[in-house]
Amino acid sequence: CGEYFLFFGLSSYKIEDINEISIDFTGPKISHIDSSTDLPNVSAVYTKWQEQTFLTGVLAGLGTISDMPLANEENVIGVILGQENPALRKGVVGYIAGAKYVNPDVTVLEGNVDSFNDPGKGKEFALSMYNQGADFIQAIAGASGMGIYNASVEANRYSFGVGANINYLEPDHIVATAARKVNEMVYNEVKALVDGTWTAGYKISGIAEGAVGYDASESNVVLPEDIQKALTEIEKR
Repeated sequence: CGEYFLFFGLSSYKIEDINEISIDFTGPKISHIDSSTDLPNVSAVYTKWQEQTFLTGVLAGLGTISDMPLANEENVIGVILGQENPALRKGVVGYIAGAKYVNPDVTVLEGNVDSFNDPGKGKEFALSMYNQGADFIQAIAGASGMGIYNASVEANRYSFGVGANINYLEPDHIVATAARKVNEMVYNEVKALVDGTWTAGYKISGIAEGAVGYDASESNVVLPEDIQKALTEIEKR
């Protein structure tokens, strides 16, 4: 390990591994993305999942009662997890909170595929929600989300991506991505090391820090002007 100055760990699932490595190898610095680890030689870079999905929740809450072409009159939206864990549960909470912030009467359906790599099951869950009246579904399901996006095309309704922008996959149906800029987090950690400003410790960021938010680029879905205005105002708050 003497040749390496910085190691990266990605996702909260790596916490146990990172803890072991930090004890065995105290020389190299470690940056752990999506973690709340508190160790002397680890920089734990964590984003607020609840803020990452809050704005797409706002968009869904307003969109479902709007005159957007693929919206219906049911006032029902959905969110589908790939697996139950505390971080992703915060993403569900944020989405629901955003929707109810602007539309208190909205019904939010929840599902759990219990796999990040089962597009078929993701599609089944999504089609079931669309059949129950949902017109917007937020995917937080990894590769299982591909089935959710396919379902939005088949049902001719809307969906939301998560993580890196995936709107281009189904641009007529994916309204936006609940974005988390992991590439920028990694870049900033490397830059800090090169600049000599890298520090260990727990670093949390959200909308205010520009780490998360919604990204509607590369989507063909046109957002009504009043929804765009509301999103801008709420993001500033």
